[in-house]
Parts: sequence; C-alpha cells; structure tokens
Amino acid sequence: MIGRERSVSGLSAADPIAAPAPTRAAADRRVLLVLCLAMFMAVVNFQALSPFLPAVARDLKTSVALLGQVTTTLMILSALLGLVIGPIADRFGHRRLMVGGFLAIAVNLFATSVVPSFPALLGLSLISGAGDAVLFGLPLAIAGSYFTGVARRWAIGWTAASLPLGMVIGVPVVTAAGSLIGWRGVVAALGVVTLGAAALARLWLPRQSSPAPRPARRWSFLSDYRTLLDDRGLRSLYAMSGLRGVCWIGVVTYLGAFLADDRGFSPSGIAVAYMVVGAGEMAGSLATRHLRFVSPRILIAIATALQAALVAGIFVLPLDPALTLSGLAPLMFCEAVSFVAVATLLTAETPGSAATTMILNGSVINLGSAFGSAIGGVLLAIGGYAALGLGLTLFGVTASVVALLSARRHTASHSLAP
Repeated sequence: MIGRERSVSGLSAADPIAAPAPTRAAADRRVLLVLCLAMFMAVVNFQALSPFLPAVARDLKTSVALLGQVTTTLMILSALLGLVIGPIADRFGHRRLMVGGFLAIAVNLFATSVVPSFPALLGLSLISGAGDAVLFGLPLAIAGSYFTGVARRWAIGWTAASLPLGMVIGVPVVTAAGSLIGWRGVVAALGVVTLGAAALARLWLPRQSSPAPRPARRWSFLSDYRTLLDDRGLRSLYAMSGLRGVCWIGVVTYLGAFLADDRGFSPSGIAVAYMVVGAGEMAGSLATRHLRFVSPRILIAIATALQAALVAGIFVLPLDPALTLSGLAPLMFCEAVSFVAVATLLTAETPGSAATTMILNGSVINLGSAFGSAIGGVLLAIGGYAALGLGLTLFGVTASVVALLSARRHTASHSLAP
C-alpha cells in the first residue's frame, strides 16, 4: 500500500543498508498505525469526561459549567506548551517525544480516575496539555517527513482521519463502557490502553525520523520560530489554521445545544448527529488525496468558503431537523479537506523542521479553538444561534480570502522564477 508508493526516509539511522521492499511496507504500516493511534488518543483524552460531566460534577461537588473550563484550560496550555515541545522534538528525536506524549496522557488519565476535587482536576490540565500538544501536532510532522511523494498525502490523510474516528468510535465506546463500570473505571481503562500505545510507539517508530539532534542553547528555540514566521507563505497558512480553528470549534462546542434548543433534537438524535459529523470529517480527510487536480491553496479557499456557507445555512436559516442533519456531513467534509491540505502544504514547504512546523500549527489551532469557544459564547448571549452562525461564518470567509490571496502570491512568485 503506502510502502510501495514511496522511498523510505526514516528507518533506523544506524542501519546504512535499505531494507527489502516487503520489510519497508510492513514498517510503513506500523509507523502509520502508531500515528493514527496518537491522533485517536488525543481526541479520546480531550473528550473522555464529556459524556459524564453531570456525574463528575456530583462526585467532585462542582458544576458542569466549571468543568467546562477544564477543556478551555487544556487548549490554552496545549498551545503554549507546544511552542517549547516542537524544538525539543527536533533536538531529541520524534520517537522519544511521541512515547513521552503517550505517557503524559496515561498519567493524566490514571490521575483523573482517582481525582478527589475540581482544583486537582484543573491542575492535571498541565500534564494533559503537554501530552495533547505532542499527540496532536507531532504525528502529522512524522507523516510529512517519514513519507514522501504521493504517500505523504495518504499518510497525512489517514493520520488526520483518526481525529474524527475518535469521535465516531471512541466517544460512543467510552460512553457505553461508562454505563457499566462508571466514569472513573472507564478513564482508568483508557490509561491502560494509552500505556499500550506508548509501548507500540517505542517499538515501531523509527529511531531517527528527523535531522540529527542539535545541541540546545538557551532561547535558541526562538530562532526556529523566526525561521518559520519570516516565511510569508507559512504565515498565511498559519493564519488560515487559526481562523479555521475559530469557525470549527465554535460549531462543535455549541452544536449539541443548538440541535436540542433550536431544532428540537432528542438525545439519541444528537448522538446520531455527532456520528454524522465524525463520518463527514473522516471522509474529507481520506478524500483529499484524490483532489490533486486542484491547487492546494485554491482547494483550501473553496473548501473553507463552502464550510462558511454551510455554517450560515445551518445556524441562520429555519431548516427542519432532516435538512439540518443533512448539512452536517458536507460541513465537516469541507473542514477536513482544508485541514489536510494546510497540513500537506506546511510539511512540504517549511523552511524549518517538520516537528516545530506542525506543533506550531497545532498551537495556532488550539488558540483559535479557545477563542472560538469564547467568542461563540459571547455571540450566543448577544443574539442567539443566528448571531453565532453569522459570526463564525465571518471567520470562515476571512480564512478563504487569506487562502485566495496566498494562492495569487504563490502563482505570481512561481511565474517570475527563472
């Protein structure tokens, strides 16, 4: 499959002789499986408590509203910690950081399963945020640097598809298990699964999937970011990521409440809607590799503009439940297409390292997501769901305009090249 479509760039640096083709193909599949597990567990860790918030609030003697702040804190900490973790991954190797990310998530889950109070749970956000920063950004960096050519699109697409897979499969399974063993039991079980994933990362990821580690110098990581941000093309791509993050998380955060309050969905109907959302996003992640006939920047502009139009239609127009549900899959399909296209461009065009590039992208998305959650609440309080839809649409349209301007500059610079 993928192994037959690329030349290997990341097997053990200690082995100077290329492995036979069947061995390379098997190694490729193992590497891709670990990357998909990382993204899957990042989502499950992020959403682990969501189905149990009322029960968690009762156990910890707090409110659901306060528990919601744990998620916001996690996103902000993940964004800030990612700024340090990216350069660390470049200096000490991707495999070590991936194993460390899995272990951080496992520690967070085990500690959460026995947490006695809300302040203690909030404190665990530091560990959870560090793990999320690694498992959300670094797998895409490895997919973009370990695989090459056409296989890079395949690898990034499958890795990105594991995010919605966590919602489609992970969250329902966690919810069902929680009804049998309680929220503390299911969170502890997730910790055991994450330890197993850490072991697979230790065994299957290549020893050297990045340039040789460099000696660390105080504040030297700032030069890594200066290299990235001095590039006008990358600045545009990061702007697209942040703006898209605002639009995307604004939709996801308030979708359940919107479906129940404004469209009259039952709890089972909302569960179906979230499965539709995850399926649409997964399909978009896998379909992007087949859209090579479109310039990536134009593809981002089109997909983001369609996403913005669908947000406006779903939240503003008085649609019946069936039409509302039918619009969710294409909405998330477009979101996933633009996500994978941005990630592919970042890994292909970065003047710096893949790890720092992609973890910075994850930090930008997390900051945009935190802002989207906050601004969404303000818009909802001011003008209801119609105001929320219009506000989020504005961010999507802005991202599309940035993509179009970037495409024009990119075309002009290449036409002037000798």
